[in-house]
Amino acid sequence: MNPAEIPIVQATWRDLSALRKHEKECFNKDDAWPLIDLIGTLTLPGIARLKLEADDHMIGFFAGSTHQRAGYGSILSISISPDWQGRGLGARLLQAGEQALDTPRFELCTRKSNTAAIHLYEKAGYFQTDVWKGYYFGEDALVFEKQALH
Repeated sequence: MNPAEIPIVQATWRDLSALRKHEKECFNKDDAWPLIDLIGTLTLPGIARLKLEADDHMIGFFAGSTHQRAGYGSILSISISPDWQGRGLGARLLQAGEQALDTPRFELCTRKSNTAAIHLYEKAGYFQTDVWKGYYFGEDALVFEKQALH
């Protein structure tokens, strides 16, 4: 399957089982969200939730929320299954998520050691604005922002 042809579609509460499996594939036990957070992400209002699927398997997920009064969107989570990384899917999913949030500014954070994600964000126009010391169970988080191109 050509990665550029994989559709990006809305995720719903019906994706809970697939998202739990996807989280375990993509994140270590400390970084994978607990069940209650996954349920909230898939059901609470005001959250943009998108997915990529191939062969009835979730291979990508995006979640973000908007802060309209403050004028920005927070990218809460973005992930691509390890077997599908390096094919441009992360960039496509990030762009689709930004469009779904439709805010003038975006923010996100990632582990300092996550060089692949940092490269993706910088290539997409994000710039580092802060460091949160010890945020990820002792590892620093790098905070990034981007101004939307409306």
